[in-house]
Amino acid sequence: MLAKIKCAIEEMIEAFRENPFEFLYESDVRACLSCILHKKFSSEDDQISMKTTESGPKFLFGKFVSFSPVKTEYPSKKSKLSLFKKNFDIVVIDRWKIDDNTHLIKLAEKKNEFFWNRKIKAAIEIKLCQLGDTFLDKFNEMGKDTCKFREYRDTILKNESLIGLALLFVQPRKEDIKKMLSGYHWKLRKSLDFLKEGITSLVITESELLEVLDKP
Repeated sequence: MLAKIKCAIEEMIEAFRENPFEFLYESDVRACLSCILHKKFSSEDDQISMKTTESGPKFLFGKFVSFSPVKTEYPSKKSKLSLFKKNFDIVVIDRWKIDDNTHLIKLAEKKNEFFWNRKIKAAIEIKLCQLGDTFLDKFNEMGKDTCKFREYRDTILKNESLIGLALLFVQPRKEDIKKMLSGYHWKLRKSLDFLKEGITSLVITESELLEVLDKP
């Protein structure tokens, strides 16, 4: 899973660097990256498949339902006390299977937890710093995304791991981003070979890739 996500983000970075103004809104970046991810997770083994039972909707009884694990605006099951929005920009959801591998899942008449309430294996939050935006404002928003990942990991997944990626794409500007991050620990990266499970924050510009670490 991690390898496919890494390749998808590398393709997204390449597309952004080729023409940063092809992406005028965060939704443009999200649409492009989700499309790339769908292609990466398009094999039969990646799909989530299940067969309905008698307790599900009659029109689906006995039929197999199959769908991609890649979703956008997927619910994050936030708690009532959460300060964060309830959806993640892009996720790869868990391919839940029962022990006998028959994929017999009960479907409710309306929204069912097996579609809309699956655990999330990987979550991506996207920010775009447009021309005229204040970089540090967008950077602080990205910081809130990492807090959202931690909340989901600690309250929902608990002992399970999460791939959480906070991505900040920056359109060309005259300011030196590295100087603006002088109060933070960061590493200049040439590739995503370092990427591993856990929470990662990345700043992507026309020519640089910065992994942002915690404040000193």
